Amino acid sequence: MNEEQKAPGLVSRVTRRTAKAGKGAAKWWMYSTVGDVPAEIEHRKRTFAWLKRLIARGNRGRVESFEQAMKRLGVSAAELQQRIAQVERMFYVYAIVGVAGLASLLLSPFVNNALSQFFMSAGVIGVCGAKAVVCRFRIYQMRERKFVAFGDWLLGRA
Repeated sequence: MNEEQKAPGLVSRVTRRTAKAGKGAAKWWMYSTVGDVPAEIEHRKRTFAWLKRLIARGNRGRVESFEQAMKRLGVSAAELQQRIAQVERMFYVYAIVGVAGLASLLLSPFVNNALSQFFMSAGVIGVCGAKAVVCRFRIYQMRERKFVAFGDWLLGRA
């Protein structure tokens, strides 16, 4: 036998069998949990196609200036100043709760359920930090009276 005509080696035969067995096991597991494999495969294809269309569509939001939005919503300058003060108060509440979460995080090694308190405190800090950043972004937009992208504002390009 020539080199080209040799049968596949032991490793490639085992690899093929393992791949077929794994594929069969996945189908068996899907059938045992779902019951209808072809319908499940079609459902997954439709779901992935929907996600692909959703991602490809992009942002088709409204394009308008800040003044046009104020006119459309019927907001006066005095109401805008009230809203700025309200969002600033919300920012301070989030900052205070975040600081309390930080204090709880720092005290977590000294309590009985240290790990659970650590994760709870870290979650509170994360949520409050994110909401505080959003408040600062909204305040910037209202004070400057212009819409900017969040990424541009965050990186200081606005």
